[in-house]
Amino acid sequence: MGSQHRNKVIDYLSQNKADGVTLVVSLILFHLMLVMGSIQIINRYLDIPFSVYWAGEVTRTAMVFLTLMLVPYLFAHQLDISFLPVLKQIFGSRLEAVLLIRNLVLVVFSSLMIWSSYLSYLQSDAVTLPTVGWFLVRWVYLFMGLAFAALLVYVLVDTKRKVFVALGRAESEESTDV
Repeated sequence: MGSQHRNKVIDYLSQNKADGVTLVVSLILFHLMLVMGSIQIINRYLDIPFSVYWAGEVTRTAMVFLTLMLVPYLFAHQLDISFLPVLKQIFGSRLEAVLLIRNLVLVVFSSLMIWSSYLSYLQSDAVTLPTVGWFLVRWVYLFMGLAFAALLVYVLVDTKRKVFVALGRAESEESTDV
């Protein structure tokens, strides 16, 4: 990577700290999944001198964390609906109403997931993953609750912006960021 490109990346990450943290953690989790999956594949053909029964559990857990972390990030950057052009063709001028309904459904869903995560966190006191004894299951529930709380915040901000646009009190959606 050239120094000019690297400087642009560093400038972007320093200006958008939340994006930077999300992208760096995403890369770490992705590479963790890649290494753990590679260890499992190599172990099928070569006998690795140490036990790797835990690698599958680590890979699945990293994938869950990666998915949960990227849900709010993708929504904030309006990358959550990859078929938005199709929706524009189908609904035309009613697209904003459809997206408001989507937001209301997401508010209800996120709220239920936060509540469910909280209850699961309370009930999974000292339960650990089957093959990774030091990893508490309640950490997954905590992270899940935090991810859906972030999604809820983004959805509420987006809904407020869409309502203000519909009422003619704010700039259009394309010119403002979450």
